[in-house]
Amino acid sequence: MIRFPALLLALAMAALPPRPAAAQSPHSHAHSFGDAEKWAKVFDDPQRDAWQKPPKAARIAPEQVTSELKRAGYSLEREHGFLPNQYFLIFRPALP
Repeated sequence: MIRFPALLLALAMAALPPRPAAAQSPHSHAHSFGDAEKWAKVFDDPQRDAWQKPPKAARIAPEQVTSELKRAGYSLEREHGFLPNQYFLIFRPALP
């Protein structure tokens, strides 16, 4: 069951007019690919993972997600382990 504040937030957000994401506007910035060798080194650097990944403290255990959704009236239908850094959990409404 959706809580009242969450419902109000969803309704308020649905009423807002759509706007482009900040990264998509304005369309006037020019991107230069003239120094591809430099950027290849940056993107291929193995130490890039250290600054690009979110901290482990921000990660929520799949058991916690499952228990919270169970309390909300859903049951875990399927769990997939093919994503290396994410969970792929499929829930369905629990039968009464």
